[in-house]
Amino acid sequence: GEALPGVMRGLGAFPPDCAISEAVRAADLVEQLGDDEDSSGVNFDQFLSVLAAYRAKEGLSCQEVKAIKCLFEKHLAQDGSQMGKAAPTCGVAAGGAGAAVV
Repeated sequence: GEALPGVMRGLGAFPPDCAISEAVRAADLVEQLGDDEDSSGVNFDQFLSVLAAYRAKEGLSCQEVKAIKCLFEKHLAQDGSQMGKAAPTCGVAAGGAGAAVV
């Protein structure tokens, strides 16, 4: 079934399949729902947990969140807000925060 993607589309969210899978993992529901976006056996409470995990990152993939966090920490270190802390080296490809970590 298409329970998770279908309901999310109904709410106006159009997450890629990987974002739903990551939200299922973040909500710690892989054992109950499986590790894919086609979880037809989801109940309402489980759906709310997945939706909360998805919204917590605004649909960003884990890889994108890591890249954004690295860039944020790098900016703080360069700005002097983290005195004595070396700026991290972010393996972000051209294209900014949404780009893949290399």
